[in-house]
Amino acid sequence: MPKPVPEKVKRLVVAGRISFSAKAIYQLFWRPFEFQDLAHPILVGEVIRKERDERGVANFKYTVIGQRSVANGFIRQGESP
Repeated sequence: MPKPVPEKVKRLVVAGRISFSAKAIYQLFWRPFEFQDLAHPILVGEVIRKERDERGVANFKYTVIGQRSVANGFIRQGESP
């Protein structure tokens, strides 16, 4: 069952202090996405998975599903504008 994104995570996103997965980094650098396109779904989305962070960057890593805002409405994360 999806859960709300923890407030601490949201604060880190707003401050720009987050670490992206390889897929998110690919989208940032090779597709027409900007930081805000990946940050917005975290702020408004839901956690669908929480796991220990094997890289040691944080205690946990989260998989979040949410909508990203675009000028012409909303699309699901991962779709092209």
